[in-house]
Amino acid sequence: MISRGNAKFPPKLDRWLTERKLKIELLLTGLVAVSLLAYHTHLREAPQMIMMSMTTLAIFYFLCSYLTPDIEGRFGSIAWQVLNISCSVCVIGLMFSILKFEGADQMMLIGTTSLAITGIIIGGYAIFSGLGKLGPLLLRIVIIGGIFGLLKLT
Repeated sequence: MISRGNAKFPPKLDRWLTERKLKIELLLTGLVAVSLLAYHTHLREAPQMIMMSMTTLAIFYFLCSYLTPDIEGRFGSIAWQVLNISCSVCVIGLMFSILKFEGADQMMLIGTTSLAITGIIIGGYAIFSGLGKLGPLLLRIVIIGGIFGLLKLT
């Protein structure tokens, strides 16, 4: 397998996923929103919908950590991987929290702590190099952190 940059995928697949990752993320987030709406309307199949949609989103975030990073440099590459894996852990933690499974608090604590650290690093990159491709990453950090905060307040 030939890779470009830090990618672990074949070049064509890496390029295809990299070009479409924002659209894929929005689609999967929409599926999560639909499943959460079904859950709040007490649809009988809603827990399975939540499991499938949130697990798919978590897998996508995990796989994104192995795409060519949007941040240059070795330190940026590590931050990129930690960010995506942290998002994956947070999504699974949110799923556990919604479905009242054990271990949700631990996953959310670990995930949001590492998200906060990588958020500071990526925020520094954004300040010095411009927002550009880093805007969606920072928005993802804020949204997941906000959801964690809301869960802790309730």
